[in-house]
Amino acid sequence: MKLILFFVMLVLSISYSYAHVNSDTTKVSTVFSGSVQLTNNGISLVPAFSLGAPALMAFFEAKRRRFSYCPQFSFDSEGKPWYMNQWLRYQVVDGHKFSYRSSISYSFLYKPSEEVKDGIVTPIIKIDRNVIFEQLMVAQITAKKALVLVHLHGMPTTKEGINLDLMTIGTSTKAIKLASKVTMDIVPSIFYLTYTGGNEGVFTTENISFHYEKLPVSIGFQATEPLWMKNLHVESFNWALSAIYSF
Repeated sequence: MKLILFFVMLVLSISYSYAHVNSDTTKVSTVFSGSVQLTNNGISLVPAFSLGAPALMAFFEAKRRRFSYCPQFSFDSEGKPWYMNQWLRYQVVDGHKFSYRSSISYSFLYKPSEEVKDGIVTPIIKIDRNVIFEQLMVAQITAKKALVLVHLHGMPTTKEGINLDLMTIGTSTKAIKLASKVTMDIVPSIFYLTYTGGNEGVFTTENISFHYEKLPVSIGFQATEPLWMKNLHVESFNWALSAIYSF
């Protein structure tokens, strides 16, 4: 818990520093942004990657023109690592009606395990390493609504890693006015997933977030439900509620 509190204070201090850099500099070549998310249930679109317990996640972005570097970190409630991604992204097409982004990440997944030596059981953490490629296409329908297509392809660099493909189609509707100062973003989608071991599935997922005017804190809700599965054993309905601080 002390580690989590220290991590939160570090992020807040970094975001405060970035805000002053952006406001005091007339010309900024690199833009920094990010968010910190505290959730009651760490969910991943890949069931094998889900934590299934409270988690703290941090997402950062350093962007310069079409290139961006986006490290992502996550921990469980005891401060133990869950996953870490190091994304390098390039905005291939950046139009008003259509955009296309290509990304690559070297990712780490931390999994609790046990090691037996001389009859003594010792808790350890195993690390799965994967290289993940992402292709993201967005077709803007209106100023607030868009069609989103995503393809992820993962390749293991260790024996414990998995090969995976994930294809998603969904819509994104932003700034739906609920009250004079309250808005909602909603991103429903359907995705097909296949990974090592003959695991396949078709799922629906819903991401909803609520915002109050210019407050940097928002509330997020995520729900995932399987429509069809093969060799997968996951909950019929999984959900998470999150508090998100953005800067």
